[in-house]
Amino acid sequence: MQAFAAFSNRAFAVALMLSSAVAPAAANEDARLRLLAREDLRVASLFYRLQRAAEPDCFDKGHAAGIVLHDLAQYAPAVRGRAAVLFGLGDRVAVAAVVPGSAADRAGLQAGDALIAVDGERLPVVALDSQKADASRDVAALLARGAATLTVRRDGAERTLTLLPETSCAGRIQLMPSSRADAREGAGLVTVTTELVELFDRDDELAFLIGHELAHIALRHEDKGGRGQEREADRLGLEIAARAGFDPGAAAEALARVGAARHQAFRFDPGHPSLASRLSALREQASALETRRKTAPK
Repeated sequence: MQAFAAFSNRAFAVALMLSSAVAPAAANEDARLRLLAREDLRVASLFYRLQRAAEPDCFDKGHAAGIVLHDLAQYAPAVRGRAAVLFGLGDRVAVAAVVPGSAADRAGLQAGDALIAVDGERLPVVALDSQKADASRDVAALLARGAATLTVRRDGAERTLTLLPETSCAGRIQLMPSSRADAREGAGLVTVTTELVELFDRDDELAFLIGHELAHIALRHEDKGGRGQEREADRLGLEIAARAGFDPGAAAEALARVGAARHQAFRFDPGHPSLASRLSALREQASALETRRKTAPK
């Protein structure tokens, strides 16, 4: 699935996860797909807020719209029938979800809308026999250019909508099914695992972890940049999360929980500072932010 403001690959991840299942019952397929749809919208919603809040600190600007896209080719053949029924998918890239209050929401886009054209340019139908499941990514790239006139099909009728994305930090996000609690960034793509999402009930905690990875994008950090870059990402990630309206005090709690999670590799990564030093720095920064908030002119 492609989230625009987000550009998430959730449906592709679903395909990978379900393709290895042995003839799962339809009810189980539907339950998994619905759960992942909810988690994907949650992640996309957090990323939308963080992307916009990070814009002043980003070298590379993007556009945040708050739309999550998917298509049948992203799903494994064994579950395409269920995906088609559950989400109303046909031969077009479609809207999987819309972030409430986002540019896509204001444009009137709805889950289930099939995208027919962008700025008058008719979009190709989805090729299910293609070796590359990238139809949603191609459409997301068109929307990333900025304001666009969209032709969508809803309830059998075509209608025209105007999408006015907001300037934001560049970047994409994907939700990946995994039993490992992890978040990472590479080439402008933030990957968050389902295990990590399910570990946190509080958005404030999850927002810091996503904000940390977004900070790597904002600062143009290179892969394996070392401890200095990790400290910078912690600092800016917390600043971004606080600016987006999340509780800065939740950052240290989130990192401590991830550090204690089973099979969490990064706490042993020599490229990262020690967990204790990171927690101390985050608590000190959160305290300073809280003091600044209390003393700011009303």
